[in-house]
Amino acid sequence: MEHRPVRYVSGSYPIKIFKCNNQGLMNGKTVSVLKKYHRWILWIILGLLYLFDIITTLIGVQNGGHEQSPLLLPYVDNPLFLLGIKIFIFFLLFIPLEAVIFLLNMIPYDENSSAIARLFYGIFYYFPYGMCIFLIICVIVFYSIVQVNNLEFIFFHQSLL
Repeated sequence: MEHRPVRYVSGSYPIKIFKCNNQGLMNGKTVSVLKKYHRWILWIILGLLYLFDIITTLIGVQNGGHEQSPLLLPYVDNPLFLLGIKIFIFFLLFIPLEAVIFLLNMIPYDENSSAIARLFYGIFYYFPYGMCIFLIICVIVFYSIVQVNNLEFIFFHQSLL
C-alpha cells in the first residue's frame, strides 16, 4: 500500500492528508469536507444546546424550580427576554472567535518554506485555532452538564434548576 501526500485546501487553511490505495479507503474529498465544516457543526450543537437550555429552564420553572444563575434570575418569567439574552451571549462568543479564525486564515502558507517558517506558522496558526475550537468544546461540555441538571430536575424534581 503506497502512501502519497496530497494537499487539499479547505476554506483558507491547508490540510495535508494521505491518499491510500486505489479503492479509495481515505477519500480526499470526504476528509476535506469534514475538516471544512467541523467548526460549523460545533456552533450548531452549541446553538441547539442554548435553545434546549431555554426550553428546559422554562419547563423547570413551571414545575416549581428556580434559576440558579443570579444574572438570569430576574428574566426567567419572560421567555422572549430570556431568549434574547441567550442569543446575545451566543453571539458574544461567536463573533470574537470567528473574527480570530478569520484573521488566522489570512496568514499565508508556503509549502516550500523552511522548517523554521513552518514551525512559526504552526505556532501562530494552529495553536490559536486549536484554542478557539477547545473553547467552543468547553462551552458545549458546560451546557451539556447544565442540560443534565435541568432534565434531572424536570424528570425527578430534585435539586435546583
